[in-house]
Amino acid sequence: MSRKSKLSAKEQKKRRIRRRVTIRLTVLFFAIIGVISTFNFIFQQGKNFVTYVFSEEEVENAEDIALASVDDDKFTICIDPGHGSHDEGTKSASGVKEKDINLKVALKLGKMLEKEDVKVIYTRKSDNLSWTGDEIEDLKERVNISNRAKSDVFISIHCNGGEDETYNGIETWCRYPNTDGAKLAELVQAKLNALNYSPGRGIKYESDGELAVLKNNNAAAILVEIGFLTNSDDLEYLKSSIGQENIAAAIADSVMEYKQENFDNDTESE
Repeated sequence: MSRKSKLSAKEQKKRRIRRRVTIRLTVLFFAIIGVISTFNFIFQQGKNFVTYVFSEEEVENAEDIALASVDDDKFTICIDPGHGSHDEGTKSASGVKEKDINLKVALKLGKMLEKEDVKVIYTRKSDNLSWTGDEIEDLKERVNISNRAKSDVFISIHCNGGEDETYNGIETWCRYPNTDGAKLAELVQAKLNALNYSPGRGIKYESDGELAVLKNNNAAAILVEIGFLTNSDDLEYLKSSIGQENIAAAIADSVMEYKQENFDNDTESE
């Protein structure tokens, strides 16, 4: 048995807190030194500098990723509200946009998990994207945000659509069976099915169709299609506050169950 395993949970927690405080104070110290050095350089040079104004989205993402990097012991999830900005995703006949539903559910999910002491990273927190580029670059950056934050879990939230308005249901995607991603996908699919607002369409794998946000993602990564905006019954539930709250809660419960089974147990056995 290792020395770490002999320590009580309380002592281990105190150690982790002391370590985090020390690291953060060190980061703050060097940040202050950097600011002082920068101003000193500017005054000495006496030259004109071009100011780059960072968007609120860029600042928030940078802060989230920086905090995650100094909080390695904390369980981290990257929540990806699909689409955004000029990319509306699927749209209902009445004009409800997928990108808006995805974001509302994602933000509710994040707040729930933060209350459970989970570190939450978002690929976006508003309709603004912190990057530019085509669809391929867009999908790559979502994966990059997750990997830079060293996320344990990545969940991409989407709504489905179809030419036939009778198509409905919930489906969850992961890359391969018998993986951490598959474990998480099964939990999410089961808990969403239990809400009984739309039939379950099951777990989908890469063999059913490749999804870029799941490839090259170091986390246990899934993409969940929470319903069809082109189906009237699904749409009514998805655009309602209670529906969004219930969906977010079901996903949050799944994440916490996955954490308990795959993260907390591993930490206790070290």
